[in-house]
Amino acid sequence: MEVLEFERLRKTHKDADAFVLILLSHGTHGYVYAKDGTKLSIEDDIVAKFDGTNCPNLRGKPKLFIIQACQGGIV
Repeated sequence: MEVLEFERLRKTHKDADAFVLILLSHGTHGYVYAKDGTKLSIEDDIVAKFDGTNCPNLRGKPKLFIIQACQGGIV
């Protein structure tokens, strides 16, 4: 979580044309696990951190989230 917060607050995003986040982890449906075992919501705890409200330096810029994590069994 600290890494996401650090990244969210980067001032250099102001000069960027786009943002790409690649995340590899374990998870369950809609969630991934941090290295300390904390369960993070992909939508609320990761993607939302980089929206225009929470990360104004990325407002209006394309964002790509690549997440490789198991999401539970096959239904």
